[in-house]
Amino acid sequence: GQHSVEHTVESIDNCRIGWGKVLSSDVNAVIIEYQPIIYTDGALSLSTPIDRQIYQPFPNTLKKDYWVSFHWGVLCGVLNKRQIKELTYYTNHALTLANTTL
Repeated sequence: GQHSVEHTVESIDNCRIGWGKVLSSDVNAVIIEYQPIIYTDGALSLSTPIDRQIYQPFPNTLKKDYWVSFHWGVLCGVLNKRQIKELTYYTNHALTLANTTL
């Protein structure tokens, strides 16, 4: 996009719309469990879940076990089941396409 950022697995993971389950929340931060993108055996994929802290720019209204989306470490919003399913599908589809060029 707008900034010159080296294309690494970390930047790819941060640039996508990620999602995860809320483990805890306070005024400015949310701890979520999510699947980062990893590169192993010559391919990109989603890893096993890990914990990550993301920034929460609006008042604390999140409860444990909510599902949320984020971009570059900033909370975007709460997700419903359909949205989680679609993010999972399209992320896996994009990874499959990306892996054809690696």
